[in-house]
Amino acid sequence: MFSISGEAPGVQRAAYAGRASELAPLRVSDSRKARAWSRQEERVERLIARLFANDPQHRQHAKRIRTRQLRLKRALSGPAWRLYLLLEEAEVGRWTYVVDRLAERAILVARKRRSR
Repeated sequence: MFSISGEAPGVQRAAYAGRASELAPLRVSDSRKARAWSRQEERVERLIARLFANDPQHRQHAKRIRTRQLRLKRALSGPAWRLYLLLEEAEVGRWTYVVDRLAERAILVARKRRSR
């Protein structure tokens, strides 16, 4: 276990009696942690969510996928199901990347048109 002060685990120390404003912010770096989203990425996510939110064809397609996945899960063993999920995640990641790039391009084109 890690300790902020560097003391060994299990060592008790007195409670901090100062004000909260005197505490320095704790910053932890982890290369495995995803970086914070930029404003551009947030705009892309909002655009994609709006496009798919009220699309009846998208809802129907998602429902069909969920139904078929449940049927497949019942037919497969545990390890086979986990392998399927890994493959599905890779495929979804590829398509998500493509959709994100298209949405980014649409936002950039719209911004350029406004600036003219």
